[in-house]
Amino acid sequence: MITTTKNGEVLLSMSEYRSDFSGDYTNYHDSAKCPHSFISAMSFVWQYFRYDSSFHDPYISSVWYSYKLDEPAFNFYTMEQQASIIADYWLLNKHDIVEYKDISNYQEYDKFGVDIKRDLLRSYEFMLRMHIQYME
Repeated sequence: MITTTKNGEVLLSMSEYRSDFSGDYTNYHDSAKCPHSFISAMSFVWQYFRYDSSFHDPYISSVWYSYKLDEPAFNFYTMEQQASIIADYWLLNKHDIVEYKDISNYQEYDKFGVDIKRDLLRSYEFMLRMHIQYME
C-alpha cells in the first residue's frame, strides 16, 4: 500500500518496502511488481512537487487505486488513480499482459479487442500525451 501525507511524504507499507527497487528479485513476478510500486510512489512525489491541476489532496480523493480509461482528461482522476495509470502504463510497456492483469489497477479488459496490449497501450498513450501537451 502506498499513500501520501498532507505534507507530501510518501508512505510505503513495510511489506512493500525494499532498500533497492531496481534489482535482486527472487522471481519474475517481483521483477514487475517492485518497479511498479516504485514508479507509483514516485508519481506521488512528482504530483506533490508539481502542485498543479493534477494534484489532488489525498484526504478528499478516493482511497481506491482502480480506474477505467474513460475520463476525458488525466486530471479528472484522483491522485491515486493518476499514480496507478503512470505505473500501469510502464508495466504494460515492459511486461506481458499476464503480469499486467495480475498487478495493474485497470478494471475493464473486456472492452478491448483481440490485441488487448496494443489497444490498452494506445489508450494510455493518448491519455498521457494529451496531459503533457496541456501542461506545456
